Amino acid sequence: MKNNVITEKSDTLKHLLQILISSAIGIAAIFVLFIAFALLMAGRSIPLSIISTLTVVAASAGGVAAGIVCGRLAGKKGMLFGAVCGVVISLTLLIAGAITFGTEAQSTAFIKFIAIVVSGIIGGVIGVNRK
Repeated sequence: MKNNVITEKSDTLKHLLQILISSAIGIAAIFVLFIAFALLMAGRSIPLSIISTLTVVAASAGGVAAGIVCGRLAGKKGMLFGAVCGVVISLTLLIAGAITFGTEAQSTAFIKFIAIVVSGIIGGVIGVNRK
């Protein structure tokens, strides 16, 4: 019985570490895409109204990246782990936005949240099923 408790704690810590690593990779992917989009916008005359769309695209790509990595690391339960990575990324972006811009809720925050979580789920399924 004691071995079961140790094994469960070990598995929980292992999954938590997988989620944190995968979420960090997803956030790094978002950061890289933000830089690429900023350079694109600086070099061309792109309307400012497209910024919201680009942030959702970057956030979704980060969710997919995190889901794929977590699915590959876990090897099972890709939908669950991908969704958790999406939630972690969403909360991280929400907190970073609140610190940077104040506590005002953005009108696209819920859309970004759903997009990131769904993207994480898709990435998790891809990661688990990829050989």
